[in-house]
Amino acid sequence: MAQAIDLVLPNSVSLGRFVRPITGWDHLIQRIDQTFTAQLPAGVDSSGAPINVYLVSYLGSGEEIERPGQSDTIIVTPFVSTQAEVLPVGVPVVLAGQAVP
Repeated sequence: MAQAIDLVLPNSVSLGRFVRPITGWDHLIQRIDQTFTAQLPAGVDSSGAPINVYLVSYLGSGEEIERPGQSDTIIVTPFVSTQAEVLPVGVPVVLAGQAVP
């Protein structure tokens, strides 16, 4: 599973993000409320195959970039699960009680 998620991250299109700085093992186990907005893609791709949307949570290192005249941004580099011995998680997105196909 870790290898599969390691492949998902660089081969996916991000619809939005939520970044939460966390340091230390004791901070990893906590409830984190998160929200973000994203434009969902059409239900199928150009070949007619269904498009799936997932929320993927993972650990990584972040670097804040200050951009003059623009909003600041954070570049997140995911930890490779198999090297860092961490397991990201991916779950289907649920909107108003309905799972996105």
